[in-house]
Amino acid sequence: MNKEMLKEVMEKKNVTITTLSETAKINKSTLSRILSGETECNVSTASKIASALKLSNKTAYQIFFAE
Repeated sequence: MNKEMLKEVMEKKNVTITTLSETAKINKSTLSRILSGETECNVSTASKIASALKLSNKTAYQIFFAE
């Protein structure tokens, strides 16, 4: 997962961890751990984040699945 790219997208869209966690219906601490690299993001959570941020399929793939 490219957590730096996710952080950049959040910054460009002016989305905070709190806002994203509420919109994506993900626990704020879980999202924080994903962004810090403490835990991996599963497919379900990646899908929720991508939907909440209205990411294109290409961008979502680059963030969550590309190596």
